[in-house]
Amino acid sequence: VSLTAHTLRRAKPDHDGIIAISGEGLLSMRLGAGSVERAIFILDSIARGMEAREISCTLAGKHVEVRRGVDKVPFILAETIKRRKHDPTVDELKAEERYRRSARYRDWDFTYERQYPEFDYIPTGELTISIEAWSMDQRRRNWRDNSRATLEAQLDSIIEELHGWIDYRRDDRLKDERNARLRRRAEENRTRTEARTKREEERDELLDEIVEMGRKAEQLRSWIAWAANIEDAETRRMLSWARQRLSELERALDPASFGDWLRERKLFPETDPFAPLPADPDLEMPPPPGSEV
Repeated sequence: VSLTAHTLRRAKPDHDGIIAISGEGLLSMRLGAGSVERAIFILDSIARGMEAREISCTLAGKHVEVRRGVDKVPFILAETIKRRKHDPTVDELKAEERYRRSARYRDWDFTYERQYPEFDYIPTGELTISIEAWSMDQRRRNWRDNSRATLEAQLDSIIEELHGWIDYRRDDRLKDERNARLRRRAEENRTRTEARTKREEERDELLDEIVEMGRKAEQLRSWIAWAANIEDAETRRMLSWARQRLSELERALDPASFGDWLRERKLFPETDPFAPLPADPDLEMPPPPGSEV
C-alpha cells in the first residue's frame, strides 16, 4: 500500500484530470486527482484493520486481496468515471479543418487522426468498493459513497464484512475438501466392491475345483477296488497309473497341505484388503488387528 500511495501522490493527471497507475508491486488504479488522498486513506485503513485481525492485504493487478492462509478474497477500490461525448472547441474545429486540407489527409495510405478526443472522461469523486467473489448466502459485496455516508464512514462495516468473507471462504474450502474426501472414499469402496465380487467368483471356481477333485478321487478309489483282482497285464499298468493319480489328488486334498495352496491363491487372507471402509473417512476408526474376512 505504501508504494501505491507514493506513486499516486507523484503521478501527473492527464488532460481529463485522471491519474492512472500500474506496474509491479502497485495496485492498478484510475481515479481523479481529487480522490487520491481519499483512496490512500481507505486502503491504509483496510490494511490496518485486516492486520489487526491477523489477515494480510496484498496487491494483485487491479485487486486488493485480503488473505488468511490459503483463503483469500479480492476486492476493487475504484472511482466512478463518466464518459461524455466531447464537444469540440472552436480552436479544435479549426485544427481539424486545417488537417483535412493538408496533404497527409489526402494520402490514402495515411490513417486518419482525429484532432480532438471523441469522448471526455469526468471523475465524479464517487468511490466504490466491490468484492470480486460470490457466495451462496448472498453476502454483501458492494459499498459506495452515498447521500447518507461516505466510504470512509463505512470502513468499520467493510472491514467486518471482509473478515466474514474470509471465514466464509475458509468454511467453503473445508466443505469442498470434505466432499472431495467423501468422493474419493466412495470411489475406493466401489473399487473394493469390484475386487470382492471378483474374489467371490474365484472362490466359487476354487470350491468347484475342490469338489470335482474329491468326486474324482472317490470314483478312482471305487474303480481301483473293482479292478484290483484283474490279472491282465495292461490293466495292471493302468491300475498303477490310477493309484499314482489318486495319490496326487489325495495330497492336493490333504488338510495338512491345503492351507499352503489356499495362501498361494490369496483368496482367504487373515485381514481382508477389500473390506468396505466407513463411508465417512472423517469418522473412520483404525480397524482392529486381525479382523476376519
